[in-house]
Amino acid sequence: MKTLWKGFPYGSADREAAEAWLNELGRQGWRLEKVRLGVLAVFAQSGEPCTYCVCTQPGSFYGRGRAEYEQLCWDGGWQWTANVRSMDVFVSRPGHTPVPLITDPEVERREEARRKRRGRVLLAVLLAPLLAARQRRPALTALGRGAAGAALALAAVLACALPFWGGQDAGWLWEKYTSTASSYPYASVNGYNLLTLFGANWQPQDAPVLGPVTWQMLGAAGIVLATAALVCLSWRSWKAGRFSPLLLAAFYGVAVFTLSHRMHERYIIPALLLVLAAAARWGDKRLLGAFGLLSLSSLVNLAMVLTSNGTEDQFLSSATAVVMIRVVSAVEVAGFALLAWAVFALCRGEEVREYVLTAPAVPATPAPQQAWTRKERLALALLTLAVAVVSFWNLGDFTAPQNPLDSDGVTTQVDVELASGATELWVYPGVSWGGSLTVYAEAGNQLAGVELSGSTVFQWLKVGLSAPAEGPLTLMVNNA
Repeated sequence: MKTLWKGFPYGSADREAAEAWLNELGRQGWRLEKVRLGVLAVFAQSGEPCTYCVCTQPGSFYGRGRAEYEQLCWDGGWQWTANVRSMDVFVSRPGHTPVPLITDPEVERREEARRKRRGRVLLAVLLAPLLAARQRRPALTALGRGAAGAALALAAVLACALPFWGGQDAGWLWEKYTSTASSYPYASVNGYNLLTLFGANWQPQDAPVLGPVTWQMLGAAGIVLATAALVCLSWRSWKAGRFSPLLLAAFYGVAVFTLSHRMHERYIIPALLLVLAAAARWGDKRLLGAFGLLSLSSLVNLAMVLTSNGTEDQFLSSATAVVMIRVVSAVEVAGFALLAWAVFALCRGEEVREYVLTAPAVPATPAPQQAWTRKERLALALLTLAVAVVSFWNLGDFTAPQNPLDSDGVTTQVDVELASGATELWVYPGVSWGGSLTVYAEAGNQLAGVELSGSTVFQWLKVGLSAPAEGPLTLMVNNA
């Protein structure tokens, strides 16, 4: 199959020009496969003309509404192909006459205005430290240093995101954070904290807890409480001459995990590193004890989640799992309480409760090791070479597919051609929650059916066929 690579220079403001350019290629039979790094469009020659439609993607268009939108477009004869710079690119399905997709001009205008506002805010954040740091007054200088530290932290995040930036607009990373956070509408997502202690794990965040009060309201109140405590501690420690960003960051990281909703089990891991560093910096045994309790609860939390993945109790709803969750959550809350006590005491200027370190015994000086003989070095080299040959022989495959089947929230049809009779197929699915794979012969009879779940993620599946088959087969992949 012929392949064509072309640069994709269009932004969201040039949506109509991008659509015209794609349709010109579509009339020549070039079908868009993907857009690499947001700048290189990859086309395949399909042998028949196709039609393109480019739609502006609203920044809040994610989650279930997004899947329904793609399914609606699929039913209308359109197949989603790529997202480039907040634009969705659709191509007509083979053998279908697609219905027109109407893009609301008001939506385009709002999205363009929103992107411009985001760029101005980002520019202001980057310039504020430089302007404030040039002031001569001590208060503004301190403010400038704090803002400069925040800007450096932001710059580190942006630097890590550069390899994935491609040609996306300036606010794509913020959209990625907000859309990911809003895609978990649960009070707790296996994060064992205060809410989970009272039964919030995998509960809808809008479920009532106390009268009209929902889990989401409690989590939002917890974030507000943690932020207010952080401001209070910052002021008290500044007045006492003990202002420590490390200590305050450790407290705030654990507080948000403990008191907030939508928490995953892994969200506390960066805060654990900060607590350990604070314990080493201050030498306070309360901080060290808090780290012990928090790291223990985090370890058991991770172990329970990872070992239950793909099992019948994947959501940890059995009686035994619920009891264990409550116990681990109680340990985490106790660790946070101990941490909060230590941080409040240190920020008020109280005495550090040092832990006692015993000097390790000095080991005896070992006898010098004899030098290796030439025969021994040769034997070690030959053994290493033999192990390398056995280990790397036939490791990897240059012809196997590198990307999994992907049909999130929609049904995708994949046509394959078998050169000779086959009794089984090998399939490599992606992330799936309740998906399925069905194999049909050319005559329309079903040859195989496989249910996909969290236990089939990113691994080869051997699908046995009910009868030997050859020639064209059709694979229908749903929600994989």
